[in-house]
Amino acid sequence: VVDDPSQGNLKAMIQRLSQNFSGDVQIIEFSQIQIQGGCIGCIHCAEDNRCWYPDPFVPFYLQELMEADILLYAGSIKDRYLSWQWKQFFDRRFFRNHTPTLYGKQLGFIISGPYLQLPILQDILAAYTELEGANLIGVLSDDAMSSADALNIALDTFAQTAVRYSEQNYHKPSTFRSIAGMKLLRDEIWTRLKFVFQADHRFYKKNKIYDFPQSSWKVVLTNFIFDILHKIPGFNKDFYSPKMKARMIQPLQKFLASKGKIKEI
Repeated sequence: VVDDPSQGNLKAMIQRLSQNFSGDVQIIEFSQIQIQGGCIGCIHCAEDNRCWYPDPFVPFYLQELMEADILLYAGSIKDRYLSWQWKQFFDRRFFRNHTPTLYGKQLGFIISGPYLQLPILQDILAAYTELEGANLIGVLSDDAMSSADALNIALDTFAQTAVRYSEQNYHKPSTFRSIAGMKLLRDEIWTRLKFVFQADHRFYKKNKIYDFPQSSWKVVLTNFIFDILHKIPGFNKDFYSPKMKARMIQPLQKFLASKGKIKEI
């Protein structure tokens, strides 16, 4: 999956990498997916993972990405991050909320630009991969290569490693990134966010992510009341309505209004 192969050295890197695989390699550009816009934060997806947008992104994610064995994300550095297309892609992936979507996949990144100068981006990509449940093949960038020959050798080795990991179903041990991240999400979904993110709650319960004593009577009682309210059609429709975004910022209204950011509701 690539944002714009015409940028920098990316096209040549993708072509060299593709030559290493014996089967058909599907190269998908973001222009083919026709994403209509970025996530608008309406959390319409929180109940049943259905995105508000009627564009092809969700079918693409479910039928192409989640069915692949090896995924390679390719992009060029823009400022200190990747392109706006990649930002939009990562944001729109939120239709699956706080659940891992790439279990058992091999995921690697091919980057053109000064990646090694960006430790925060390095951490973001590693954490993203782990929290998605995938195995990080690695991140290959062209900024540390002394020559075209060195880059070609690195690309060949990267492809071979991806295939070997996939054949052996190899998965590196989890680090603090995913272990701590999932524990934080687990606690939040069980307490404050269970009523809102119903799809997350069902996933966590089914996959035994609630692996701690759930004995707080206050939390149990609160969730019980909200579960009853959630079954009332009128209440449920109103809750997952466009009013949700206004409710999200309601605690901050006075502060934002004082800064001239919004009109106080």
